Amino acid sequence: MPPSESSCIRQVGREAAILHYLRNSLGLPVAEVHVPESGASAGFVIVALRNPRPGQARQAIYGSVAHDPTMGIFTIVVDDDIDIRDIRSRPTLCRRKSISTRSARMLYWGN
Repeated sequence: MPPSESSCIRQVGREAAILHYLRNSLGLPVAEVHVPESGASAGFVIVALRNPRPGQARQAIYGSVAHDPTMGIFTIVVDDDIDIRDIRSRPTLCRRKSISTRSARMLYWGN
């Protein structure tokens, strides 16, 4: 879906809602949340964590899905040293050597 005024408005609101939920309700060290407009402001959710402890990336993924199950078909959690708003860095987010099959989690829901 091409970017539009409505997807931009949805992006701002959804990012703020997920950020508030992850920080204040779950107490996670979230630096930033990005819901790209290119995914109709719903398909992708990228979360940056500050100094995450073991298991907090998984909590962030489950927390974002629990907040709104209709969003985040693809949810990526990274360290806060990565610029999650830079479109050129997105393809490399899943190719980093730090991601192993033991730490990767996939959630399937829907039809």
